[in-house]
Amino acid sequence: MDLAAEADGHCLKRTVPIKGGKHDPDGVIYIGEGGLGVPQRETDNTRWFVQEPGMATSGHHVFVIDFKKDGLRTRAIGMENEVIYDHLLQPKMVASLSEVFIPESVAVQALFVVGCVDIFTSMWIVIRPNLYLALWMGTWGLVTAMARITETGWMSFPEALIRAPHYLVPLAIVALFFLLKDKKGKQEESLETGIGAYS
Repeated sequence: MDLAAEADGHCLKRTVPIKGGKHDPDGVIYIGEGGLGVPQRETDNTRWFVQEPGMATSGHHVFVIDFKKDGLRTRAIGMENEVIYDHLLQPKMVASLSEVFIPESVAVQALFVVGCVDIFTSMWIVIRPNLYLALWMGTWGLVTAMARITETGWMSFPEALIRAPHYLVPLAIVALFFLLKDKKGKQEESLETGIGAYS
């Protein structure tokens, strides 16, 4: 999450990015909070979370939020249509498991490609069952399900559990493949033994 909108403070503010109770470039910016149709309160501009690049002031206002390709633009507009502040929140960088940082837009495009590959492989395995394809799908499903836990901790275990079919179904196909192969081998061996007894 990049931005949070608050209310009931009866003032205008934009905080610095906050994470873990302190200023952090990877944190969340809070804007607010209740600045139209209510009496305004005096702000304490000595608080650490409204220092530059944050701000706080009193004044009736509305927020305008624009979703743009280059970021999230937030503007506070006063009663006289004046712009009190105009801030562009740049997209965050997304870290991979190898700690290689890539732009969020690239990550979104990559997810689209991966999704298309997932759909293609799920259709292909129905048309032409393949052991290695099932093994790939099971492994990939397990990795993506466990990614919830590696990202946010064990509190995301229910989300990983919900995605269990993503890896259990392909891995069940792999197990079934080996089971049928073993059964077929035993039948052939039994057949050869029977033929040998009558020769």
